[in-house]
Amino acid sequence: MTAARARRLLVIVAAALVAASGAGVAADDAAPAPDAGGAAEASALAAPAAKARSVNLWPLFQYESDPTAGTRRVRILGPLIEYRADAERQAFAVRPFVSIDQARVGHDDHASFLGPVLRSHWGQTEQVTTGLGGLFTYRTRTSADGLTLEAQDVRLRPVYFYRWKSSEPGGRISVIPLYADIDDFLGYERVRMVAFPAYLRVQRPSLDRSYYPYPIISREGPEGSGYRLWPFPLRDRQGRRVERDAAASAADAGRETYFPVMRDELDATATAPASDPS
Repeated sequence: MTAARARRLLVIVAAALVAASGAGVAADDAAPAPDAGGAAEASALAAPAAKARSVNLWPLFQYESDPTAGTRRVRILGPLIEYRADAERQAFAVRPFVSIDQARVGHDDHASFLGPVLRSHWGQTEQVTTGLGGLFTYRTRTSADGLTLEAQDVRLRPVYFYRWKSSEPGGRISVIPLYADIDDFLGYERVRMVAFPAYLRVQRPSLDRSYYPYPIISREGPEGSGYRLWPFPLRDRQGRRVERDAAASAADAGRETYFPVMRDELDATATAPASDPS
């Protein structure tokens, strides 16, 4: 084989290899790309699914976890030590000493120490702490952003009360029985007293009653509504028994009531003819 023929054969073989390589590249370009959803589905099928787990060595140790629901719970020594969490809240307790329950988003948190000895709740705008079974109460109200204090209320029942509002910078201090001006107390909207039982006034939507002193002499309604001498019933000038409240006083403002012992004298005064000034 001459050199010229050998070179021609090598050129033919090289051209064939180049053509085959180009055809392979074109075939790869023409092939459709794999579907993205199919790839994700294949990946999901390939990855193992999260499984709930549970370990029970009661009463020493208990563990429960559910990644799908996002919950987890741990108990040690039965209910004495506990931790639980979900997508919205998480809580931790070492009973009976401390218990804390918190919201993951916003402010809705609870805490207690030694059960009813001290309890607290932190809300978005109101915070309340109670102690000694309700004898002590401390309440605050803040702005929505929690940066501005708007009101305070401290109560150490049944002796000391303090209330402050941003609209009342001076605040109100009450020390029973010397002096008191208290809102939301003993079922009444407002209670006021001075040297109790010398003076007491209780108010709610259907009642406005004053005592001087309590409970001997009382008046229901505004000034001029008349008085009652305990234990006698309240009567009008005609001797009819009267049950008065704020609604009745507003509906019948003209009726007056007096002490029963003074009724005859008042009737005589009302019916006596006026004297002639001449």
